[in-house]
Order: sequence, then C-alpha cells, then structure tokens
Amino acid sequence: MNLLSARYYVGCLLMCIGFSSCHSVSEQTEIVARDNIDLGAFTIGDTANFTIPLVNPTDETLKILDIKGSCECITINTYPTELRPQQTGTINATYSSKFEGKFLGVLYKNVVIKLNKKPFIHSVRLKVDINK
Repeated sequence: MNLLSARYYVGCLLMCIGFSSCHSVSEQTEIVARDNIDLGAFTIGDTANFTIPLVNPTDETLKILDIKGSCECITINTYPTELRPQQTGTINATYSSKFEGKFLGVLYKNVVIKLNKKPFIHSVRLKVDINK
C-alpha cells in the first residue's frame, strides 16, 4: 500500500467515525423557519432591512448566545436572547451593499446563530444581486 492509498483509507475511516458520532436529525433542534433568503437586487450603496423568523419547537427554553453576519455588510439590529418552549421570535437585521466595492452579480452572505443546545450553530444564507 502506498502513502496516498494509506491517507485515503485513514481519511475515509475518520469520516465514518465523524458521521457515526453525529446526532440524528430528529434529535436536533431546528429554530430557523427559513434557511435561504433572497434579498433581491441592489446597486452599490443601497441598504435593506430584513427579518429572520425563529421558532422554538422544543419543551425547553433555548438561549441565543450570539448572532453574527459573515461580513461587515450585515448588521444585526435586534433579536430575542431566549425562546421559551413553542415561542416564536424574529431577528431584525440590515444589509448594506456599500461594502461590496467592486463585486457585482449574485453574492451569498450568511447569518450565523449560536445556541445553547445541539445543534449549537445555525446558518441562514442570504442571496443578493449587486448591479452597477
């Protein structure tokens, strides 16, 4: 067995171990009602407010530990710090295309939500279309 084959088998083994240690989907808590949001078309300098609806489908209170945008173009304005069982909430945020500079066309951004329960990280993908 050559070195490349050995690395391949070790990589496959590590992937199998990683997948087997993951929780099943039924054990995970999905709090984001929409995980893809199309914000539409922008020219450089435009801004838009948007919301991300949340829901706590569990019997326990969920704490939102942190929310971050993937770049300085996303500002998180307000969000609930916790959601009681079956409670809904909203993340209010703003997107600004003034930070895009020379990038034109369709771009994807993310809003990442950190919780106190598994899965700890949730991501919402934003689609924007930057025109001149």
